Amino acid sequence: MIQAANQIHRITRNLCKAITLAEVLEIIVKQVFRAFQADRGGVSSYDSEAQEIIVLRTVGYPPKIVDKFPKIPIQAKFPLNEAIRIKRPIFMETRKSILSRFPEAVSFSPPGLSPTESLGVIPFVVQDRVIGGISFSYFEPKKFTPALRNFILTVSHQCAQAFERARLYDVEKAIAKENAHLLEEARAALQFRDEFLSIASHELRTPLTSLSLSAQLRSLKLAQKDSAYFTPENLKTITDSDNCQIARLKRLINDMLHVSKLHSSKLICESQETHLSQLVRTTLDGFSVEFGILGYQVTSNIEDGISGKWDSLRIEQVVTNLLTNAVKYGRQNPIHVELNRIAQGGARLTVQDQGYGIPVEDQERIFERFERGRLNSEKNGLGLGLYIVREILKLQAGTIHVESEVGRGSKFVVELRNFSESP
Repeated sequence: MIQAANQIHRITRNLCKAITLAEVLEIIVKQVFRAFQADRGGVSSYDSEAQEIIVLRTVGYPPKIVDKFPKIPIQAKFPLNEAIRIKRPIFMETRKSILSRFPEAVSFSPPGLSPTESLGVIPFVVQDRVIGGISFSYFEPKKFTPALRNFILTVSHQCAQAFERARLYDVEKAIAKENAHLLEEARAALQFRDEFLSIASHELRTPLTSLSLSAQLRSLKLAQKDSAYFTPENLKTITDSDNCQIARLKRLINDMLHVSKLHSSKLICESQETHLSQLVRTTLDGFSVEFGILGYQVTSNIEDGISGKWDSLRIEQVVTNLLTNAVKYGRQNPIHVELNRIAQGGARLTVQDQGYGIPVEDQERIFERFERGRLNSEKNGLGLGLYIVREILKLQAGTIHVESEVGRGSKFVVELRNFSESP
């Protein structure tokens, strides 16, 4: 009796120190089953919603047996299943009684494995809920005396309490981790919103201010009946300037829409037959007025007949953003655009400027959101253009990289896989 009391005290003390479920399981398989003098044992949890018993830890069973029964439907005719169903312990002292009541239990005694002669199964019941249980067996017949049963039930009760505490601790820890993750996501979203609104409001104000001043000047000239101001040549200059600012506004708005969809994972690409050569030429033509106003000489070498399955709207956005980037940082030096076929029917697009150039340490960072090269940090822009290009190309199984040297310009290289070609 004294020895049993000492064992109960020692096991209870160790279970009270255990915090995680893994620690509780370690005590059960290494201390509790030893105290029961069992040759084999297992600890399982019970999922009442899935109606499954999940084997968590075992001792004395070969891995092939454990792997065979990772989860056991509660309806299966095994000793622990019945103990959980009836919420009462089961003790069986002879092999004959075991096989008579649980013939399927022979699955746990394949050739070469010592047969079970006696066994005990104890459900873990906490506040009338079954949360799991233990099973243990013996190679020799075992007499479960009243004293031994009382000892086993007392220790098992302590195991059940520790099992529940640890389970709740692990659940709370997982919830806390998830909450911390959600909080971090919320903070990141708020920071993104604040950065986005701050930059966007500044960038939108510039073309709007230009358009507003142009409109006010025209109104003033009309009020003054200054017909000399409205000559065809001057009107063309004014209109070209307005169109340039409107085009800039449209690109800014498109960038904001794209990055918003990217941030919420709602940007999708719909591949369709796209005449890439024509798309690049058309996009270049759309910049002709802006090139002229800003004093850029643009040359191109567009290979004819390149087509494939891409999202034409997204690829147009890629070309537009690369041209916008070249205009912004090209220092009015010549810009060159090339489009060529590559292996397996793909295409390579390059946009080369002779502008500021990008330091090596910045050549990856410029593709991140709200980033610019350090040498160009004073330039206007959302810092989103290259980020959007990279993300669109990811969705199209494409790639982009930059080849650049400070003071000698930059060449952005896009490679697109043709989805109409078999791999």
